[in-house]
Amino acid sequence: MSIFENRRDWLDDFEFKLGPLRGHLAAALDVLTDLSVVLGTHVAYCRVGRDAQRPMPDMQQAIDYVSQAKELVSSAIRHAHAQANTEQRRE
Repeated sequence: MSIFENRRDWLDDFEFKLGPLRGHLAAALDVLTDLSVVLGTHVAYCRVGRDAQRPMPDMQQAIDYVSQAKELVSSAIRHAHAQANTEQRRE
């Protein structure tokens, strides 16, 4: 599920406080921090073998966080690009 659907209120708060570009980048950092916690938990507690057909639940969560962070950064880049184009047209 897209972070824009899954965590809309949370993202709206960042956008309101910082604007779209900085808000999305701040949100991406927050997601990456969550990823660090998940990976740290995995390293500390995952000591058993796993089913090779499925990723460990915490690793699947880590993969999802990385995907969400990439989505936010891409969005921030699009916003910056659009803003630059708007500023160029004014000149």
